[in-house]
Amino acid sequence: MNGPRASQTVLLLHAPKQSYQVSQDHATPQIDNGSELLVRTQVIGLNPIDWKAPSHQVIVISTDYRDLRKAAFQEYVVASDFNVVKLPPTVTPHTGASLGVAFVAAALSLGVCMGLSFQNIADGPDLLKLVRTLGRNLLSEDIQSECFDTLDITERAGPGDWIAIWGVNQAKHGMRLAKDSTLRPDLLVDSHDQARAVDIIQGSLGGKLRFGLDTQGRDSAEALGRSMKAREAMIGSIPTPPGHSRHDDTSSRVSGTAQHPSRRAALYTTKCL
Repeated sequence: MNGPRASQTVLLLHAPKQSYQVSQDHATPQIDNGSELLVRTQVIGLNPIDWKAPSHQVIVISTDYRDLRKAAFQEYVVASDFNVVKLPPTVTPHTGASLGVAFVAAALSLGVCMGLSFQNIADGPDLLKLVRTLGRNLLSEDIQSECFDTLDITERAGPGDWIAIWGVNQAKHGMRLAKDSTLRPDLLVDSHDQARAVDIIQGSLGGKLRFGLDTQGRDSAEALGRSMKAREAMIGSIPTPPGHSRHDDTSSRVSGTAQHPSRRAALYTTKCL
């Protein structure tokens, strides 16, 4: 098999709001160490916010995209070995390309923004602690505050805390979640009527909702924020798993990601175990 050419075709964006430009004579990126791989690009999976801008099959999860060698819009990309996942033969490259954005958004929202530890889930990492062992200047300025200042380590999500996720794609996916014994949420709500969804959450949880993840936009994020306020009249509280929140008097917070504004979504809430 022939190796990569010295030059390649790339799509360049020189500044915000400018037009994309195709360059057919851009240098092919080079790997710097033994923990990196050079991968030929076949399909690109985009974060929804991005496309709104004017031998083994693998998927590459590009988490350090400020390194231009790892930018997606080129024929060859450099990837760290821990961010390369072998694609099962039953999953097409086009389907697999969409997994990276979803994985990163979920992992960082839960693990860093909310501080939820994955140590009890398949011996996963404690992302918040890992991030805070790094030097502050090792991270880009635009994410330093979110990683180091926004969440007090004593107020991180833990057993007994309620988490609401607004926008679990479409209703059919919400129904699958509701039927799955391991992923089943404690409460599944149709969020098409935002006022009704807020009313149900307030009435069911009575102000005990501490964390919210919005995947749609500003309006739904504001509605999710309203859901965290207790309602005086408690109506039909739902059964909850054993245990009680450790943080009755601490703050709540909403994290958000961009989503296609016309996509109808469901809302589910669940309790950390």
